[in-house]
Amino acid sequence: MATTPPCTASARPQRAIQVLLGHLAPAPVEFRVQLPDGAEQSWTGGKVWPSGLALADWLAHQLPSSFMVGAKVLELGCGVAPLASAIAALRGAASVEATDGSWRAVQIASRNLYESVRSASASLPSRCHVSSLQWESVHNLRRGGAYNLILFADCVYTEKAAAVL
Repeated sequence: MATTPPCTASARPQRAIQVLLGHLAPAPVEFRVQLPDGAEQSWTGGKVWPSGLALADWLAHQLPSSFMVGAKVLELGCGVAPLASAIAALRGAASVEATDGSWRAVQIASRNLYESVRSASASLPSRCHVSSLQWESVHNLRRGGAYNLILFADCVYTEKAAAVL
């Protein structure tokens, strides 16, 4: 498993969308998510999926004093938009690890996660990481202990993937 720094300026995606989560919650959260352009968006990790939005929106409705405070969070299959990870960080998780099997998704997700949490607090980006993870190699993942909360939405499309998970 390798961790990547945010995208360099030359690798920055050019399309972006605004995402509002928890719009009925006491503290709604708005993110700007950069997406890959053109043909690059045809792969599953290159877009924002409704199930990922639903998971992040549900998390955004949880109060800061909820189950996320102090948790060590792992997100599987975040694609380019680790929205659930960003919400977990903003809601008090001690550490957040967003992962995807696509190196290109990891590069874009790293920048999106960093941009999503840095405006809330200078210390949040240091608690958030995006890594490449093939589920078959999950034994390489654990950094200093188990995870308290594992998040994923719409990640399993085949029986083989389900068996590995």
